[in-house]
Parts: sequence; C-alpha cells; structure tokens
Amino acid sequence: MTDWIQTFTARQFCPLEPRIEDVDIRDIAHALALQCRYAGHCEEFYSVAQHCLIVSYAVPPAYALEGLMHDAGEAYMLDIPRPVKHSGIMEAYREAEHKLELTIWMRFGLQVELLPLADDGVIKMADRRVMRTEQRDLLKPAPVEWKDNREGALAEKIISLPWRTVERRFLERFHELKKNGMDQ
Repeated sequence: MTDWIQTFTARQFCPLEPRIEDVDIRDIAHALALQCRYAGHCEEFYSVAQHCLIVSYAVPPAYALEGLMHDAGEAYMLDIPRPVKHSGIMEAYREAEHKLELTIWMRFGLQVELLPLADDGVIKMADRRVMRTEQRDLLKPAPVEWKDNREGALAEKIISLPWRTVERRFLERFHELKKNGMDQ
C-alpha cells in the first residue's frame, strides 16, 4: 500500500491510489467544512464545503449533485490556490487529483463525462459565478483589477457559516439529491 492518510471516519486512504470502497461522504463533508477557501485570506473563515453547497444551487437541478461534489477531491488533496495549482510545476498533482476526482465521482454514480470540468461547462460557469460572488463578499477590495471580469456574480450576498453547520448542510444536501435521483 502506498502512503496514506487517516480520514475523519478512521479509514486508511491513499490519495495517490484511491479505491472506490474507501471514499466516504462523511469524510468529504467533514474535511471540506474545515478547509478555508482562498488559502485562508478571506475576511473570516469560509469553507470549501460552503462554496460547494452554493455551486450546487447555482447550477441547473440536473447537475446539482455534480455541483456539490465538484471540489470533493480537495477533501483528500487540499484546496491549492489557483496560480500555484495551474503552474507547470503542479502537472503531476493535477493528474493525481483528476484520478482521485474520477474515483469519487464513480463512487457516487455522478456524470463522469463532466470531468474534466470544461471551461465552458455548466458546472465551471457556476463555479466562476460563485467565485466572483465570494471575491465581492468575502475578500477585501483587490489591490489591482482581477484578470477576469467580475460581472456575473450572484445577486445574493454570501455570509460565511460555522463549519459544523456547513458540514451538516453538505450532508443533508448530498442525501437529498441522491434520494431525489437528481444525479441521473
């Protein structure tokens, strides 16, 4: 067995050699609820799990479960700031993350054809809208104008929630979507 991490549910999990049977939604919800977006540079704590929840409501209902799970791999491999993650030195990391995400999506019966998340795909478009909203509502004003257009943010203001609340809501949303078959 390759190197492993211990998960919240006390599983032995190998992020570089993930197995479907080792993926647990409770581990994903817990870990994402405790990870802060933007490398912690928000004005207050704002979790990856809350971001995923908002994306799940920002996509059409047929894609809600994929929207909720679009960053699920970060539960095992962390949220890395975009400029670092998309640099040339992180190519192997991105490949490992893709393998992990594919395993997670297969575990929950998600539409794997949506991986990788296309730049013009419905989930990526919602992810960008949510990101614009987060930058408007959760970060200090930018020192220089953002590279991409800030237009298109959601109308609703994002208020960061306590991690335990977000973990519970993430799990509730997951079970609601699986029960209603919105992942098909």
